[in-house]
Amino acid sequence: MRKDEGEKKKGGSRGVFIVLVSLVLGFAGGVVWLNGEVAGAEEVLEQSQQDYDQMKRWQRSILKIRAEQKKSGGRSNVKPPDDINGIQGYLSSKAIQSKISSKMIETRSWEKSTTLKGWTEYYWSVRITGKKDDLLSRASIVKFLQRVEHERPYLKVKNLIVDYKEGDILKASIVISYLKKDS
Repeated sequence: MRKDEGEKKKGGSRGVFIVLVSLVLGFAGGVVWLNGEVAGAEEVLEQSQQDYDQMKRWQRSILKIRAEQKKSGGRSNVKPPDDINGIQGYLSSKAIQSKISSKMIETRSWEKSTTLKGWTEYYWSVRITGKKDDLLSRASIVKFLQRVEHERPYLKVKNLIVDYKEGDILKASIVISYLKKDS
């Protein structure tokens, strides 16, 4: 009988040992998993800090530009034209500089509108049509609009309609306006 009791004690200590080993392995697995989660969280935090720093630099540059505009009274050195007829040629030349083929662009002459009392609005319709051989690119349209508004700040894009099919730009219709105070 005594041998049976000794064997029972031996089996009981084995069970306790197995339970302890599984607990230790579970604890070690939990520590490894948590270390992986911490590493992932650190990467996300570092990326967020970089994004925040980039945003701060961007905001500072905007503030500098606005401060310069405020000092100059918000006016640029470019004076509005006395003769409105030159704008149509200017728009065509800027389109060509923006790598839009002269065959693709059609600029209609200016039209006059007196919607506001004391102000006259002039506007030009620009239609850019892509061909199968010569497709329009989004970058060329953006460059065109940036050049026009940067070089001649009194010209503003009033309407922009882009027709596209499966990522290809088929045509763009742009209305550019100039608001002039009546003298």
